[in-house]
Amino acid sequence: MFSYEASGFTDNCEKMYRQHLHDKHVEDEWFVSRMCELPVVNSAVEQLTALYSGVKQHNRLFRFTLDTAEGGMRTVFQTAQPVLSKFDKPSKIVDILA
Repeated sequence: MFSYEASGFTDNCEKMYRQHLHDKHVEDEWFVSRMCELPVVNSAVEQLTALYSGVKQHNRLFRFTLDTAEGGMRTVFQTAQPVLSKFDKPSKIVDILA
């Protein structure tokens, strides 16, 4: 009977998956750093940050609303992270093999 483990198939998938993650991380990091070097992007981020801070400090209602939204997003991210991490590896392996 054929076994994936005996054939080394799972080891090869694991190696391909790890290499893909490394390549993807390097590619994403490179892209973000290159984008941040562009003056127009840097200026836009600074202006949006200043605008967001200004709106947030405009009055108590805006501050409360935005603080609540930020807290909610933080909670959603922290709650979903363990669940999403369980699906990350199988979906990446399928992506690599596809």
